Amino acid sequence: VRTVRMLASATLIACTIAPTVARSAPAPFDSSLTTAVPRDIMDVVREILGRKVQSEAVITPKPGLSLTFLPSIGYNPAYGAFIGVSVAIGGCLGDPATTTPSSGSAGASYSTTGQTSIQLRTDFFLPDNGWDLKGDWRYLDTSQPTYGLGPAESDQSEYPMDFLLLRFYETVYRHVPDTPYFVGLGYHYSENTNIADERATA
Repeated sequence: VRTVRMLASATLIACTIAPTVARSAPAPFDSSLTTAVPRDIMDVVREILGRKVQSEAVITPKPGLSLTFLPSIGYNPAYGAFIGVSVAIGGCLGDPATTTPSSGSAGASYSTTGQTSIQLRTDFFLPDNGWDLKGDWRYLDTSQPTYGLGPAESDQSEYPMDFLLLRFYETVYRHVPDTPYFVGLGYHYSENTNIADERATA
């Protein structure tokens, strides 16, 4: 019985130690094996255009806005198929150490049903956060169904409505010295015009 117990204990110890012994320290990384230089699509475009491609990322923030353009393609039952472009805006308009990063977005699209959409939204901080400009500008030649006054019920008829929306929202804030607060004034203009309701006309 003692022999069996001793064998069992020896086997258990061996099973416990074996995986540890079998593992070896990972080989040190050999940088000479890495020959490929990381590149993205914009690097390829710059090479085609004959422009200099930076091999290292620039980590020092610099003043200025960066624009990123992206195509937009899609389909909406109310608008039909549409195509357009969207722009993302970001960066600092002053010294990055004392100026909050600014941001914004813009977009324009046109659909197969003749609907046009142009929009611009901004939140720009001027140098040293002296001023903050917030804007929302829109031009929408579009359509949207309406169900008359009150909540939409299942037995209510849908009235397709074509209209033109003009919007100009702009608010200007001034930083109050020696405080974290801003105060300002804004002008908000919004107009719905060229409203066409074919069912109501009939």
